Amino acid sequence: MLISFTLPLWYRSFREDTLLLVIFWSLLFLYQAVALINAFYAKTYGAGVDALTFYENASALASSGDFQLLYGHGSSVYENYLGVLYSLFGSSLFLASELPVLAFSFASIYLI
Repeated sequence: MLISFTLPLWYRSFREDTLLLVIFWSLLFLYQAVALINAFYAKTYGAGVDALTFYENASALASSGDFQLLYGHGSSVYENYLGVLYSLFGSSLFLASELPVLAFSFASIYLI
């Protein structure tokens, strides 16, 4: 979570434009709030069946260690990489919720 908020400070375009930094942090705060609500309190709209299926499949892959990182398509690729992270750090809905937030941070910085 800390990486997502400090990442834009490493780039000059964000350091020079305070309004851009405030807008980015505001969007990131909202995204983080939804991620925390999904992980610890209740599921928001759209975070039901798909997210739980990814979590369950990745947890099963982490337990079995049967990763297929070079083959696959669609959601199986995401489940395999999530399974690798689960095998390293343990199965966690919080980790699964934070990965899209981190991806949003990297994508936003790259596109700006």
